[in-house]
Amino acid sequence: QTESGPRLAWTPVKELESLRRTSKDLTDLDLAPGSADPFALENGELFEIEATFAPSRDSLIVLNVRGIEVSYDASQERLTVGGHSAPAPLTNGRQSLRVFCDRNGLEVFASGGRTFLPWPYPPLSSERRLSIEVRTGTIRAENVSLHHLKSAWK
Repeated sequence: QTESGPRLAWTPVKELESLRRTSKDLTDLDLAPGSADPFALENGELFEIEATFAPSRDSLIVLNVRGIEVSYDASQERLTVGGHSAPAPLTNGRQSLRVFCDRNGLEVFASGGRTFLPWPYPPLSSERRLSIEVRTGTIRAENVSLHHLKSAWK
């Protein structure tokens, strides 16, 4: 149920949680341009990122996941993945993102599942970094969880 009435939503299956190997949970982060990157020391191949944050009206937050930019522009309420974008409305002034990264690409869920942007690409095996930055405005991240995943095939 949304403020516009009933809507269909995309959500990852709960069984994906069984792939979580290690997790890093951060709460109550205030981020602005120039803030320290909470993921600065993180790298790997398979990730799940969950984030719930309250952006200022002019904020632009960017996740770099293995060389692909995932950004949220609060002024336009738009999610962009690899240059493709879709509306991603705030709910009560908050945004929720869930990003899965594997060897074949990204799957990005936003706005409680009302927005889904898959990005099929084979990431470079040498590109294993993960970063988060606020380019404009500020955000209050209520929680950010980074889960390193194990392979579903092993």
